[in-house]
Amino acid sequence: MKYLVTSALPYIHGIPHLGNLVGSILPADVFYKYLKLKGEEAIFICGSDEHGAQMELDAIKNNTTPKEIADKNHELVKKLLEDFGCTFTFYGRTGSKENEELTKQIFLALYKNGFIIEQEEEQAYCNKDKRFLPDRFVEGKCPYCGGLARGDQCDNCGRLLTPKQLIEPRCKICGEKVVFKKTKNLFLDLRKIKNEIEQWIKNSKGWSKNAVGNSLEFLKHLEPRAITRDLTWGFDVPVKGYENKK
Repeated sequence: MKYLVTSALPYIHGIPHLGNLVGSILPADVFYKYLKLKGEEAIFICGSDEHGAQMELDAIKNNTTPKEIADKNHELVKKLLEDFGCTFTFYGRTGSKENEELTKQIFLALYKNGFIIEQEEEQAYCNKDKRFLPDRFVEGKCPYCGGLARGDQCDNCGRLLTPKQLIEPRCKICGEKVVFKKTKNLFLDLRKIKNEIEQWIKNSKGWSKNAVGNSLEFLKHLEPRAITRDLTWGFDVPVKGYENKK
């Protein structure tokens, strides 16, 4: 049997702490080395996740660019993992040209086959900065505990949130109050492949009962997921009308 081992990609807007290493990469590394000791055919693929709203927000705050942060932190994180003895068959980065080309190939295949749809939604907007704001660009009071919270989560009480739920939501770039305006984004319509995924899970071998049960429960609540953002950092969207999104 051939084995492909991977783990959650370290998000490099900052340097990962010990918990990131112990919680994902180290177990994968141990399993990979165990397979190799047994003489199994295995590869361990991982890499730096250099995209996301937080990377752009950090660049704005530090008067630099997301690419400069990514270039610096990628090398630091790669060396850190090597110093801990992690052994990768390949350790790359999400911003590579190869990954961009592959991502666009997959995107266009899904788009042409009707699995990507357009939907309109209300999103936070800053009149001062004249831009739509991803959830991590918004902060305000948590409606549950009153603590300071981001537009996606309250770290004080752990609740998952949306920007519209926040009390007195403000732009994290300039501090001004945000308004909510309608904008269009592209969504991956997971509902169209729900039945195929369900059968695949049920027919898979070697899964624990918990893994099967949790996966099937998750399928019950499948909704289209947005795959474009109002950001300047990321891959260009190869669809007309989405030139200003990533």
